[in-house]
Amino acid sequence: MSKLSPPLKALLKSPASRPDPVPAPAGIRRVYDELAADAGRHKLGMRPWLAISTAATVTLNSPASLTLLHSVASARSSDPTSSASLIRDVGFRCISFNGIPRTINALVALRASLPSDVIQRLDKERKRRTRQCSDFTVEKSLGRDLFESVYGSLTARLTRKLDDAHPDLGRYIVHHHYGALLAQSEEGFPRLLTSVVAVACLRAQTGVGPQLLSHVYGLRKASLDGSWRRGWVYETDGEEAAARWLMTDDGAEWLLRSVDAVVEALGGANFAATS
Repeated sequence: MSKLSPPLKALLKSPASRPDPVPAPAGIRRVYDELAADAGRHKLGMRPWLAISTAATVTLNSPASLTLLHSVASARSSDPTSSASLIRDVGFRCISFNGIPRTINALVALRASLPSDVIQRLDKERKRRTRQCSDFTVEKSLGRDLFESVYGSLTARLTRKLDDAHPDLGRYIVHHHYGALLAQSEEGFPRLLTSVVAVACLRAQTGVGPQLLSHVYGLRKASLDGSWRRGWVYETDGEEAAARWLMTDDGAEWLLRSVDAVVEALGGANFAATS
């Protein structure tokens, strides 16, 4: 294959295109620590604050910060493998809200930074995992159930709107994101944590207010239909009162402000143009 011309290479690396990921700022470890401590004051466990921090960090494309986040989480939990596994699973789910490239940056950098013993345990975990939903019909059903749980009475209207925008859009979102990715529970990923990840990604992105509002309501709807209990583990997620608080207005406000703190530490939103 012929080499690229110098002008083309210069254009690809132009500072205006911001081709590189965001470096880890000096104070990001402190921000993660403070968020973890604040979550503890609200009786939330490790997974909620780690999911918020991961989703915001992946959205803002700072792989170097993600490795520091793993260090903070591991120090607090004394289990670096569980921390790495959750960060990896959250980053994977970020594809549904941010797209593929930033998730690739984040997860490749995370693995490269992990100690060899953690990598070995993660590789064993990968071998143990078997897809529960090899049947596409089951995936479709799971996707529809989760989609309806998030959007409630608005499901039919939203589906029509998506289908009007493109005849395959609604089906693709429900089957291949909600069904094949977000609803998969073999990792024990809670329904409530899925909404937390959605809100964190969309808040950090900026420019997607309607979608953010929908997923804040989706967070609340997890309380109405009882689906928040799906996959929630008190030891790692927090007691029931804390989960119910997270689904209130006060809990949603805390979630948004927590994301804002990470965004500010990373230098502000870089996903959508700001005025």
